[in-house]
Amino acid sequence: MSWPYAAVAALANRQQGQVARRQLMRMGVGRGAIRYGLRCGRIVETFYEVYAPGGRALPALWRERGATLTCGDDAFVTGRGALVAWGVWSRPEPLIDVTVPYDRNPRRAGVRLHRRKGIDRRDVTKLEGVPVATPAFALFEIATELTFDQFERAFDDALTKRLMTLAQAQDTLARHAGHPGARFYSEFALPEHGLQITASRAEQLMKAIIRPSGLSMPESNIRRGRIIPDFYWRGEKVIVEIDGYRTHGTRRAFESDRARDAKLAAEGWIVIRFTWRQLENEPALVLTRLAQTLAIRRAA
Repeated sequence: MSWPYAAVAALANRQQGQVARRQLMRMGVGRGAIRYGLRCGRIVETFYEVYAPGGRALPALWRERGATLTCGDDAFVTGRGALVAWGVWSRPEPLIDVTVPYDRNPRRAGVRLHRRKGIDRRDVTKLEGVPVATPAFALFEIATELTFDQFERAFDDALTKRLMTLAQAQDTLARHAGHPGARFYSEFALPEHGLQITASRAEQLMKAIIRPSGLSMPESNIRRGRIIPDFYWRGEKVIVEIDGYRTHGTRRAFESDRARDAKLAAEGWIVIRFTWRQLENEPALVLTRLAQTLAIRRAA
């Protein structure tokens, strides 16, 4: 039988330019036709028994899609591979992480295989047609592999880019509470967890709040010993800290913040804390508290 070119092309277009051997055979393309296609360069092998048209550039995520195709119909990109695909992990791995049902073991070149019992399909979605772990589940899977700071950045990036919600992170945690990494993950999947805000954005918002009021502008991000306050008024000895880009509501961050505040208080400073949401959504409250505190210090 000759190749059904239109049907194969249509399928490849839905799969980042690739088709699996088993798919070709289901379409009536025999082993001989596949061997001939490889010999003459009509197709090239991207992964074991996965082929792409020869001489054509492949689109984004082709490695991820090829890795799932070579591992079977129920395979999906997972762990760091999924986070790279979602754009919240910037270090592409030489191997693509792929999860398959536990009763299968398709070891393939270019793939780091994970076998899991009882795959919950709520943890799997499609990204440009590629079966991939949800950001919440991908983060859960690697919770024990990253440092605190690495995981914090990836978790907050997923929230900031609206790839997941805090409710989805909490749902993932609830469904996998007994698995390794749950305790670490739980420090981030808290109702009070705050999104990141960059230092430059915080400074822009603070200046926009203060400028019309006539209050003096603070100094910002200047080291005081081992401490770098977000904003401070040297004469009044008032410091403002914005929770949301240096701290994120975790137990470790909470304890660290309070230790810093106690040290500054012992040196005669008053520390006011605002959340970045207050800075963005409640500027009048921020200005009132700040003006009152500065006035009290000047009168003292």
